[in-house]
Amino acid sequence: MRILLRQTRHNRFTLPLLANLVETWDKGKRAYLGVARGLEEALAALEGDSPVLLAYSFMTPQLGEVSDEVRQIRQHLRPRDLLVAGGPHPTADPEGTLALGFQAVVVGEGEEVFPRLLDGWAGKGCPEGAPPLWRGSSVCNLDAALPLSLRLNWMAPVEISRGCPHLCGYCFTPRIHPPPVRHRGMESIRRYLWESRRMGRTVARFIAPDASAYRDPGSGGSPWESLRVLLRTCRDAGMSRVHLGSFPSEVRPEGVREEFLELILNYCSNRTLVIGAQSGSDRVLRALRRGHTVAHAVEAVRRVVSAGLIAHVDMIFGVPSETLEDRLESLRLMERLIGLGRTKIHAHIYLPLPATPLFHLSPAPLEPWFLDLLSAMQDSGSLDGEWEGQLLVQERILRWRRLGMIRV
Repeated sequence: MRILLRQTRHNRFTLPLLANLVETWDKGKRAYLGVARGLEEALAALEGDSPVLLAYSFMTPQLGEVSDEVRQIRQHLRPRDLLVAGGPHPTADPEGTLALGFQAVVVGEGEEVFPRLLDGWAGKGCPEGAPPLWRGSSVCNLDAALPLSLRLNWMAPVEISRGCPHLCGYCFTPRIHPPPVRHRGMESIRRYLWESRRMGRTVARFIAPDASAYRDPGSGGSPWESLRVLLRTCRDAGMSRVHLGSFPSEVRPEGVREEFLELILNYCSNRTLVIGAQSGSDRVLRALRRGHTVAHAVEAVRRVVSAGLIAHVDMIFGVPSETLEDRLESLRLMERLIGLGRTKIHAHIYLPLPATPLFHLSPAPLEPWFLDLLSAMQDSGSLDGEWEGQLLVQERILRWRRLGMIRV
């Protein structure tokens, strides 16, 4: 048996956890576990004698690339091979994902259901008779797996919190991971850090929708005490650098408290905090159900800058119902924040994601002069982000929706 994980630059933080699930399932090392870093490697694996389970994990912006690959792979599949999909897009649109040509789709969190799928594939030796949809529990225990693979010498930042209570209208996170928010226990984090050292890694990074909200489930203390223990544990474990509140996590504006900033300054290596402001219009923030105001964002950036840190402020443009006046308010906010010093804007173009409340609404059109202004700000160094590429992705998603490639 050969189990192959299709790696792209967009799923590199997901696959080490899947590899860990495979290793736990295959303690006897009966199966080959590998990574396909391109279509050619995936096709080459199908030329051997052993049956292959080829697993994809992808998000909606990658739908076109995945569709093209699956079309080619299906021509080479043998009766005992299995083509599997999981991740945000397959969870949001499982029927549409099956229509792409996948034989099985994991819906939801994979810790509990992916090993069951492996059992079914290994026991039957072929996909015939197996259910096409494998639905996982929405309340998996984060401590059940670590995002690292000893066989592949491969690891990712550790997810310390899963889910979000705020239910923002554009975001898929609370749909794939509905409330309540779950947190990884300190014992699991210690195991991760210990294995990191064994693998020669001494940099700790964390994944969380709101880095300031972590709470050790085994402790009854405040979030600040939980974070203090977390960061102190990283230092005691010999981590040379610790990053919190910067990529791949961020901080909500109301989470930027003096206690949090003190922890960043005393324990962390990053001197930049990513803050999700999203809009300069309180009307838009209410419509998006963000749960904070423009004033909260301004105060958060002011605190970050006063502490001697750099604020990297997320802003989203083109959300449904956004008006020209809303965008002008966002521009005024951006100018105000940049004027505080040590602040850079991280620009995003709204992407309609399936299974979110806004998916079937039309994005607000953005004026050419507004896009030119973003380009000028980027040239000046006061703004960054992949917003130009996201304009093209937005067009593609709308086209896929019209063509029925997305079926929700």
